[in-house]
Amino acid sequence: MPLRIGARTYARSDSGVPAPPFLWLESGVELGTTQARTWTASFLVGYSFIPQAYQGILAQSRVQRILTGTGRSLTHPDVYGFLGVAAISVWGAATSPFQTDPLTADDLLTATEGTSPRTTFGAIQVGLDLRVRERIGASVFLETMPALSDNDNFDDYLVVADIGFQGLGTEVSFWF
Repeated sequence: MPLRIGARTYARSDSGVPAPPFLWLESGVELGTTQARTWTASFLVGYSFIPQAYQGILAQSRVQRILTGTGRSLTHPDVYGFLGVAAISVWGAATSPFQTDPLTADDLLTATEGTSPRTTFGAIQVGLDLRVRERIGASVFLETMPALSDNDNFDDYLVVADIGFQGLGTEVSFWF
């Protein structure tokens, strides 16, 4: 059972409203699909909360492949490459940059009256995960959000094969 503490940041566009970084606490299950744990799959849910700014929930799934050998090592760190998908829902006053419609003065006034924006979107992740004996790990990943790719509030950290990656994340994992 992994417990992950992570942060996601989003590339800021010069003309838009910047999105805040999101801090996440995630937990779920991870399954070794082979005996040597050369392939693993994980399913996690997470929660994010900053008082009076935002809240969020997520569900994500990843498939990982070891890159540093033919099996999990007991003597040195292992590096996994992973591909994942996530469904993320965020709400609160600080989440207005995630709306696909241009932000207006009325939107800002409505947000101060207690009606906060809510957005749900999907993301695709690609990244690396460094693990020490399946007890502690650190990962870094890029995230593309296809539904928000035309949003004026986001730019791309990186574009590969015409796919823009608007999100950058890092996590620290503990296994119990």
